[in-house]
Amino acid sequence: AEWPALTAALAADHSEDALAELRAVLAEQYRLTFRYRRPLLLLTKCALEFPGLADVFVAGLRDRLLDLLAGYLSRRARAGLLRTVPDFHAAAALMVQAIAWSALQRPHDPGMTALSDEVAETATLDLLVHGMRPLS
Repeated sequence: AEWPALTAALAADHSEDALAELRAVLAEQYRLTFRYRRPLLLLTKCALEFPGLADVFVAGLRDRLLDLLAGYLSRRARAGLLRTVPDFHAAAALMVQAIAWSALQRPHDPGMTALSDEVAETATLDLLVHGMRPLS
């Protein structure tokens, strides 16, 4: 449950290139999700059967990630560096879920096997990052 790029971005008062910074934050999450995809899938399935595990995995890990990511997005948006959205927590959740789909579920979808891991990662990160580009 360590995210060095996200931690560094949160510690920085300002960013010279917020889109590159966001890409680094999300790429880190993508790589971690992809690297630990088998244990994450197992945890997800087991959490349904073991409520204590769900508390640790969902409330402890994912909620912490969502809170940190939402806080980061909100700070950069208030500084005018990223797009302002109606709900930063919802935006963070969508980002995490898009990464989870691309890194975890997509490889098991027979209709998506033509997409290479690299192409899926690039497309996911591009859409998420450019979706936060400031509107003005």
